[in-house]
Amino acid sequence: MPRFALTGKQWGIAAFGLALLFAGAGGLGLFDSKVRPISAARDHIAGNVDAEVSLIEYSDFECPFCKRFHGTAKQVVEAYGGRVNWVFRHFPLNFHNPAAQREAEASECAAEIGGNDAFWRYADLIYARTPLGGR
Repeated sequence: MPRFALTGKQWGIAAFGLALLFAGAGGLGLFDSKVRPISAARDHIAGNVDAEVSLIEYSDFECPFCKRFHGTAKQVVEAYGGRVNWVFRHFPLNFHNPAAQREAEASECAAEIGGNDAFWRYADLIYARTPLGGR
């Protein structure tokens, strides 16, 4: 397996996410009935669309924990070379509004205009630049 630098907290978050949401052949299937199936037409997927493991993140662009996790998820996808993908789903929290909702809507506009790659570029930029807190 490839090696990359994660803190203990990052490993815990990544391991938790991967353990919960295995998709495809051989997955645990623990939450299959509660999680919407992954769809390349509907979801924003980083990495191999047909990966054997999918990390499904419900995220808020104004959340400081989501911001920290963003880099960790990118490292996981890159480190496992096509075996893990990352699915981003919006979950803007009310106490981070109005910014969280507006950023989620803007990311969908970016995706509509420029496709999946534009969505991920937008997500990277917003997490890099946002002061967080919903203002």
